[in-house]
Amino acid sequence: MDCYSTRRSGTGSEGNAVEAGSSVLASLLGQRVASEYVTIIDEGVGGGCFMPYDDEGVRKGRTVIVEGGILKNYLTSRQVACKLGIEVTGNGRAQDYAAAPIVRQTNYYMLPEDCSVEELIEDVGGGIYVTGKEVKERVIDALRAKSIETKKLDVMLEP
Repeated sequence: MDCYSTRRSGTGSEGNAVEAGSSVLASLLGQRVASEYVTIIDEGVGGGCFMPYDDEGVRKGRTVIVEGGILKNYLTSRQVACKLGIEVTGNGRAQDYAAAPIVRQTNYYMLPEDCSVEELIEDVGGGIYVTGKEVKERVIDALRAKSIETKKLDVMLEP
């Protein structure tokens, strides 16, 4: 099993990437993609940026992407939902009035679970565990991160 991150899950769960065949999550609906402790949600009406409708006028609710480590849904616009044969999730976003909507995350987060960091990453063969961040001009820089060796947290990485 691989480490489950927002980068992998967020972009990977966007239906346009699934439809194009460029998503690491394509064809994995109903399969385990993360630790049993991982539940990922995308919503437009709770916390973060309040967006009750997407740019196509679709009501934005709460979409469970991963539940208990199992991939449950992809994010979609009207067009992508039709192509994939799944429900519209209200994730159609347009850069401006002249641009066609594309699928994008809204408020994307992992639910807290009653487990230790060690339990969460016990099946991870390698990766980076970020423990702190800083946002500068829309770019997130990891301030504190540790390399992950099988079943343990290891050396602190330089920022």
